[in-house]
Amino acid sequence: MSTSLKEKVRKAIERSFAGDRVQIEVLQRDRLVVTLVSESFARLPSAERKDRVRACLAEELTKDELALIINVIADTPDEHVAYDETVPEPPPPRT
Repeated sequence: MSTSLKEKVRKAIERSFAGDRVQIEVLQRDRLVVTLVSESFARLPSAERKDRVRACLAEELTKDELALIINVIADTPDEHVAYDETVPEPPPPRT
């Protein structure tokens, strides 16, 4: 897979979840796992969080591209720390 799909996913998420932390892992056979850490997920059920992420991706990606995303992890910062996962901090806002 070219990095273009990975970057396309990153840009779609950054447009809808500006300032939140995102990590995109490329697995075998060009499959992606997307992890998004956002305060906006507080008090939302897991399914609704994933639906929100998938909805933002569906606005930017084709059905074939969406099929390459095999998992979406959508955590709050507190939950993410509890799982001891590492997702890089978002870049500083552009001025």
